[in-house]
Amino acid sequence: MKKYFIHTSRIAFMVLLANLMFSCTDDFFDTRSDDKTEPSTSYKTIKDAELLRSGCYTYLQEFAQNKVIIEGLLSDEMNVTSNADADMSALNLHEASASNAYVNISSLYDMISYINEIMPNLAQIIEKDKDFDSATYRAYIGSFLTIRAWGYLNLARLNGKVIRMEGYNGSVDVSKPVVYTSKNELIDQLINELVPYYDDEDIFRYPVDHYVMLGELYLEKNDYANAIIYLKYACDGESYGKTDYMVDKTFDNEDWFTQFISSAELIANHKAVFSAVDYDYRYGQGNSFDDWFINNYQIKPSSITVNAFKSESNGDEFRGNGISYVSTSETETYIFKYALDASTLYSSDVILYRDADVHLMLAEALNRTGQSDFALILLNSGIKNANPKPTGYPNWTNNLGVRGRVKLSAKTVPAEEPNKIEYVENLLLEERAKELAFEGKRWSDLMRIATRRSDPTFLANKVAAKFSNANTANNIRTLLSNPENWYIPILTTSSK
Repeated sequence: MKKYFIHTSRIAFMVLLANLMFSCTDDFFDTRSDDKTEPSTSYKTIKDAELLRSGCYTYLQEFAQNKVIIEGLLSDEMNVTSNADADMSALNLHEASASNAYVNISSLYDMISYINEIMPNLAQIIEKDKDFDSATYRAYIGSFLTIRAWGYLNLARLNGKVIRMEGYNGSVDVSKPVVYTSKNELIDQLINELVPYYDDEDIFRYPVDHYVMLGELYLEKNDYANAIIYLKYACDGESYGKTDYMVDKTFDNEDWFTQFISSAELIANHKAVFSAVDYDYRYGQGNSFDDWFINNYQIKPSSITVNAFKSESNGDEFRGNGISYVSTSETETYIFKYALDASTLYSSDVILYRDADVHLMLAEALNRTGQSDFALILLNSGIKNANPKPTGYPNWTNNLGVRGRVKLSAKTVPAEEPNKIEYVENLLLEERAKELAFEGKRWSDLMRIATRRSDPTFLANKVAAKFSNANTANNIRTLLSNPENWYIPILTTSSK
């Protein structure tokens, strides 16, 4: 059976754009009937299905680039410079209103409406194209559900709750009171939607990887056993030849940075990157990273992030200065991860999931099930160098570990440490801060750990530490010690 690994098809999708456009207002979800996708013209062949799915990325492009700075500025990862605009500064100080330009969530709700419009019509293609059989149809439905789940999860992380657009009509009756779904309720709903699309033969993989998505949802839910199942399967399932996402020598040492060059090619070859949102300035689909981080120098790495790299004995030479960031002086540092390929101005991709991210999530789940030593193996020198080797991972023999891949010394737990699990979890969180720096992960990581520990001060202290002004730091610490202040209000008519 054929497998379809579909990435964004920019130009072809633009041909269909006029037929596919329907959007919601800032007042939410006033989906216009005259903008609906026309079934008779849009659901004929498997190519139509591919183009419709590619259309999701038009909506993701707006949010994905903003997510990078949202996660960075809300956390201890990034800071603003004197060139920052008011909305950037508001994010940094946790004063962002619902109308902040960078937290505009309409693109995600538009995408959800778009997906809801498509799914009930896809079955028409089965009768019109012999290449679009029932198994392929099921895979496309699964892929749309997974993309939609990613959108919903990130809405919940930003706002603490979501408005569920039920069914396939893609709309909400604005004449009725808005009904919100909490993040915890949402996660259960998303898991129930995605689990039926598990495939033990691993015939199909989706643009937003289904198994990584499920693993992340289970990790958020603190269901570690299921998180382990899906995160492991994402890496060593049949579809990827069992050995393609092993954090091995493919991107070790001085080649580590090449993971951030041409994610489309890496996805097609099943190397390092599971899922990404791509950009191309040549086709009017550029992003703003070059301006935010370099040209206008509005946002920079926090001193916390820079010092974390510098704290490594070798300065983290393969991930630190010159790669993830660049220091031009003692006071000027630039986020450089999106400028590694000089030939792609305004076109660097946003990676949603890659192998080291998944391995560290897997290690986090293993640690919480009492397998702390195994978690340290994945963190440090990998299964290849483990003796004895963990059972149940026969295809991981080339795994070098996240730190081992870039020649960093092993992290260990002091013999006298009374809480090994929490200590190892801190090590994993510290490693994610460096390995995944500026990739839109940090704020979500801090929220997940603080929530799990029922300790909002854990997050509050981390974020407060990036502010050099003592009064500002104290204000931030007090503010974020209340989890209700972690979330940004949803824009409604009354909040305008």
